Amino acid sequence: MTDAENAGAISSSENRRNLRWIDPKFQRRYSFLLLSVVLLVSTVLIGTFWYHSDQVLQTLSNAGIAPEHSLHILIQKQMKALILSVCIVVALFCTFIFMVANFLSHRIVGPVYAIKRSLESMGRGNFEEARLKLRSDDEFQDIAELVNSTVDRLEKR
Repeated sequence: MTDAENAGAISSSENRRNLRWIDPKFQRRYSFLLLSVVLLVSTVLIGTFWYHSDQVLQTLSNAGIAPEHSLHILIQKQMKALILSVCIVVALFCTFIFMVANFLSHRIVGPVYAIKRSLESMGRGNFEEARLKLRSDDEFQDIAELVNSTVDRLEKR
């Protein structure tokens, strides 16, 4: 790799941490995993609402209130509105969870990407480039310190 290509690779790798999807495969899998948990719980919640709504309407029928009766129709409309409201809240919550999962995965993948880059630089013998400079609020600070101390020891040899 020429010096110009190397400089371009370093520049693009440093800018990569500013991207939304650093490691799209991992981040999407992580986001969809969290989203699937929310959807599973939401499905149980909506199913429970649906079941109990049906039970209330069945109780009305058992009490002799015909499905054509205004009370039965009113309660049926309210139950449908309740289920629709829950579905809308679940959809909004799923969107929120997906965004939070994307943010959290970025906080994990960013430092991991920097550590990979550092190890690649060590492998090439470029110890100055191998030093890790994580942001103060990044995860894996202890690993960054370990990598930097390893770089120091290798540089002294």
